[in-house]
Amino acid sequence: MQRVAYRGSLGAGSREPGAGAGAPSPAGIARPGLPCLTEPRRSAWRNARDRSLDGIRERGRMRATAAANGRRAAPVRGRGTTFRAGCRTIRLHAASREAPEVPLAMCFDLDSQPPIPPIEGGAIDTEEVVLRAGDGGRFAGLLARAEKPTGAAIVILPDVRGLHPYYEELALRFAEAGIDALSIDYFGRTAGIGVRERSADFDFMTHVGETRFSSLSWDVQAAAERLRALGEGRGRAIFTIGFCFGGRLAFMTAAMGLDLAGAIGFYGWPVGAARSDVPAPADSTGLMRGAVLGIFGGADQGITSDAVETFEAALAAAGVPNEIVTYPGAPHSFFDRKQEDFAEASTDAWERVLRFIRANTPVA
Repeated sequence: MQRVAYRGSLGAGSREPGAGAGAPSPAGIARPGLPCLTEPRRSAWRNARDRSLDGIRERGRMRATAAANGRRAAPVRGRGTTFRAGCRTIRLHAASREAPEVPLAMCFDLDSQPPIPPIEGGAIDTEEVVLRAGDGGRFAGLLARAEKPTGAAIVILPDVRGLHPYYEELALRFAEAGIDALSIDYFGRTAGIGVRERSADFDFMTHVGETRFSSLSWDVQAAAERLRALGEGRGRAIFTIGFCFGGRLAFMTAAMGLDLAGAIGFYGWPVGAARSDVPAPADSTGLMRGAVLGIFGGADQGITSDAVETFEAALAAAGVPNEIVTYPGAPHSFFDRKQEDFAEASTDAWERVLRFIRANTPVA
């Protein structure tokens, strides 16, 4: 049984929102970077990048049918990942301060997929979009509209891979839950907007190093405005969610003055320097508006418990409504890979995300 460390005091309400109009107003703090990643597996990248939206939907239908029948889905296209139908009860315990040792591993699998079972029969309207940011930059995204919208909408901020199929599929899972979702790419200014035309040996880490917090802020603002413009009662509450590189950025979106209902970060570095001059979230809590949900792995060899506690203390000192969750034994990017090993943590994390969004979405 995995133990979950739950800390924080998140209420349904949020603090007074910042100005929603005009340019984002990021905090200018120290220069930033993520730990280095191992060399990408090119064949895995090719297989992942070449998948079409039709392939994503077909895999989702197969997994949903298997879930409805109470069995596991067969691996798809030679990929060894499976998912378990149903979920198990997770008990909350006090966490040990000492995370178990784990071998050093790749931060993510290039052929990863969200550990979330699709909802059978969940119709989704998807659209590949090109957005223009306030500074003139153009970038790609995938928009998934919910069949039965709840009024919540979310901007998905990927890890260093940019608009990888993992994040396209994640947008579909949000839409199935009634949450309009827009996954965005980071590299339109340096690599062009043709995400699907990128070669198998696309050097995304070079492009990560060429991103800047100012342009990323413009992109987040453009994505949020796109969701607010959906109409029909959609986009009443805008959220952000990010992973790793995008997790740190997601925390910082709360300080951009975008009138967000909440920001969700999965294992985003909360302290210290980072690539692309993204400020440290723990140093920027005084500018944050809206609620914050932070999700971390207790066996993360990059983000220590001290770093998480420093972030939590800074949020509390600034009066930011927050919920900080640490899963002992779970490594960095546990939600991206090894579904069997970390299925309980992934299930609990997904349920917390959905509860967080529901709690901070006003009733129509």
